[in-house]
Amino acid sequence: MGWKMSEVREKIFEIISSDWPIHATEIADRMGYDVSTKEAQRTSVSKVKYHVDQLARHEKIKIKKIGQALVSWPQEVEKLRMMHELMRGL
Repeated sequence: MGWKMSEVREKIFEIISSDWPIHATEIADRMGYDVSTKEAQRTSVSKVKYHVDQLARHEKIKIKKIGQALVSWPQEVEKLRMMHELMRGL
């Protein structure tokens, strides 16, 4: 049985696809979550991170933790990067 994205995940995936690489805080801000204080930001990023992890688990996006930052980009971009590296080696 196929995996179906929720509305929230679809919106997050659209944000990541349209403007990558993108930090989880930026996604939370674009989703309309409160990121005005450190505590609010932490809560909002936690909400987004769950969905980002699910998208990564189902190979829709790639994620990388850089210091404290969680950065995401579409899986398609990773495929293009790999193709570029292969072509460069020819």
